[in-house]
Amino acid sequence: MLLKPEEIAQLQRQLRELPHFQLSEGDRQVIRSANQAIQAYLGDPHAINSVRDALAHLKATRNEIAHRATAPSAPERTRPAYTLDEDDNG
Repeated sequence: MLLKPEEIAQLQRQLRELPHFQLSEGDRQVIRSANQAIQAYLGDPHAINSVRDALAHLKATRNEIAHRATAPSAPERTRPAYTLDEDDNG
């Protein structure tokens, strides 16, 4: 059984997006594991389930990284649009 074209496209898209993010050591380990699964698949096409599992982990990791990158690191203080100071005439 071979990978479906949409699975290959998904893998390529995820791998293209990853360099845009700061990766933790855990993130790098997921990528290494996915790479090992792909290498195993290339040597033995019966290892398709390992590749599909790796794709699922890679997708989850990519989503986690993307959400982590957009989450605010510290709450920002909201500034009012205007203030109610007394007028200049006193």
